[in-house]
Amino acid sequence: MIRSDAIKAEYNRLMEVRASERKRVRDEERLKRQAELKADEEKQPEDVAAEMAKWEDDQDAAEEAAEEGDPEKPDLEAMLEKEREALREARTTDDTFFEEFTTVLKDKQVFVVEDIRADTSAEFLLIKLLDRIKDNLQYRKDMLERQLAQPLKPEEVKFYEKSYTYKHSKYGSNSCLSLSQPSKNKRNTVLYRERLYFLSNKEEQQLFLKEPSKYTQNVETIPLDLTIKPKVMVLGLPKSGKSTVCKMLADKIGVVHLKMSKIIQSFMNQDSI
Repeated sequence: MIRSDAIKAEYNRLMEVRASERKRVRDEERLKRQAELKADEEKQPEDVAAEMAKWEDDQDAAEEAAEEGDPEKPDLEAMLEKEREALREARTTDDTFFEEFTTVLKDKQVFVVEDIRADTSAEFLLIKLLDRIKDNLQYRKDMLERQLAQPLKPEEVKFYEKSYTYKHSKYGSNSCLSLSQPSKNKRNTVLYRERLYFLSNKEEQQLFLKEPSKYTQNVETIPLDLTIKPKVMVLGLPKSGKSTVCKMLADKIGVVHLKMSKIIQSFMNQDSI
């Protein structure tokens, strides 16, 4: 956001300094001119007054002409354009950094939300953000197991079925989510813990991928003594409300509120997290 008020205030200050200096110089020249006229004994007081009035008019015209062509005169539009250009350069730099940092996060398998408009209130942004990350928070106990669940393309299934390592699950060709209404197909297969699970449709497949341990037996999702605390990082331009959104997230879902300056460099430098 351009600092138009601050720039206008600076412009007004420069114009006041300029006007004050011009007035000082003119006052000195006026006193000098009056002294010259009064030193002429042939000049009557009314003649001095008339010539001083003409001198004032000439000075006004000269100052007006000089003002129009003075390259040192402050230019409000030029000052605003300079600020806009600085903002454009900063935005380009920030966009490049955000793109690189996002790539690093994705390479490290960190869930990234990058398509939410941020030109709204912090409250509205919080609602949208919570909606996008709710699965990661609601099903975070299955985060480790989720890494073991892999969706397969229909054409890949036959190769896994012929393998000596991978076998059908105990549900066979039935869906473990709809045993009462079997709908056998292999278009939505998931490979989980060296077993093939055949889900009836895409919706069931997504549910299974979110909580694979829920639909299998004797699988402990995480060690009982391990507490998983989600970490949410908010990136954005200066003064865009990052800290406000982070504090609201921390209050809402108890996430760890981290200072970006302390972790960005570690993400950029480390090979893994």
